[in-house]
Amino acid sequence: MRRGKLHEFVIQKMTIVREVVHHAVRVFVNNTERFELLLEADDLRRAEKEAADSLGITLYELMQRAGEAAFNVAREAYPCSSHWLILCGHGNNGGDGYVVARLAVATGLRVTLLALESDKPLPDEARMAREAWLNAGGVIHAADIVWPDEIDVIIDGLLGTGLRSAPRQD
Repeated sequence: MRRGKLHEFVIQKMTIVREVVHHAVRVFVNNTERFELLLEADDLRRAEKEAADSLGITLYELMQRAGEAAFNVAREAYPCSSHWLILCGHGNNGGDGYVVARLAVATGLRVTLLALESDKPLPDEARMAREAWLNAGGVIHAADIVWPDEIDVIIDGLLGTGLRSAPRQD
């Protein structure tokens, strides 16, 4: 998939994510339709911290578990895949992407990892996941490289709870 088409896909995905985050979702309980609000970003961050505390683990260890779960789901869904493209943003979703990438390479998969750069430092957990990826021999490519044609799976680690505005075309 060429950069232009994938860029359009990512913009569409970001738009969908924004709409879901900022609107109510319809759920059905006991055959009765009702609306519930999704967690706000601050609520989710608090819930992650509480989950880590209740398990007696760090937020980095929680990220490791989330990344491992994402890797297992993707591997199970695409068992014949051999080359994954992993897109990492500049937040903890990007950290999850680094974890997935490291695990994928450890099982013999070929990984091309693209990361968005920022002038802000990565959150601690994402920084540690990035360092673990690099220490495992991983390579980080700029987001504007020509993407390989033989990609089997794309893992999106671009956007998470830090999304605060509408996606931009640039």
